[in-house]
Amino acid sequence: MRAARPDVLLAMGSYACVGPAVAARWLGVPLVLHEANVVPGRAVAALARQAKAVAVTFDPTRFVLCCRRVEVTGLPVRTDLRGERVLPDSLEEGRLTVLIMGGSQGSRRVNEAASRALGLLAGRGVRVQAIHLCGPHQGADAIRAYYAGNGVPALVLDYLSEMRRAYRVADVAICRAGASSCMELAACGVPAVLIPLPSAARDHQTANAQAMESAGAAVHLPESRLTVDGLAGTLEYLASDRMARDAMSRAMAALARPDAAKEVADLVEKAARKQD
Repeated sequence: MRAARPDVLLAMGSYACVGPAVAARWLGVPLVLHEANVVPGRAVAALARQAKAVAVTFDPTRFVLCCRRVEVTGLPVRTDLRGERVLPDSLEEGRLTVLIMGGSQGSRRVNEAASRALGLLAGRGVRVQAIHLCGPHQGADAIRAYYAGNGVPALVLDYLSEMRRAYRVADVAICRAGASSCMELAACGVPAVLIPLPSAARDHQTANAQAMESAGAAVHLPESRLTVDGLAGTLEYLASDRMARDAMSRAMAALARPDAAKEVADLVEKAARKQD
């Protein structure tokens, strides 16, 4: 850093940013931070006082951080999420399409509860189907067989790199409450049942889920209260009440910040100019 003499440092959180941020302070390089979650991580919380500006994803974070300048910019996410709706061959028109994802490694608890909830609904005559991203080593074959045996059309994959294909056809999502997932759902207006990861640092996923629920965009379902019957009841309500589902979709879309990357970049440029 001493050799390169940057005009400004942008730190996106995590322990890895602490060393560069401290070096920037020693060298007089202005610091801009970005916090993805409602509850700031330890690095961002510790560095906020010395930052020229802190960009945040969620509005409630403004009341947590001690900083002269906190701006809600949203979270930069991939820009190719929206587009034409193309249903996979294994799925059918006229059914409630549920996108299930338990994070990059999958979640056995989410996989089991969600698949069995859809099986229960199919047994009641509710027309549901699934795009189920179960994660590696999480028994995709068993999940696929369960859906087939219970009359639930499904596309079951370990992982999907082109998430736009799933978001574009999903009517509702069941997933964890990481910031990226929340903001990608917002970008596509997909209402969700959010099941926060209990072991997440500072329980930040719970705060994310609560913020989304408060906005009317999602249902917050703690894993401690996750049951097949309860989840099936929530999905049955969303399947039967199109107006409620549409209202959640509009609320979710209202949380989107499509210009988040530009807004963060603008903050960085302003911090650099003030140093000139």
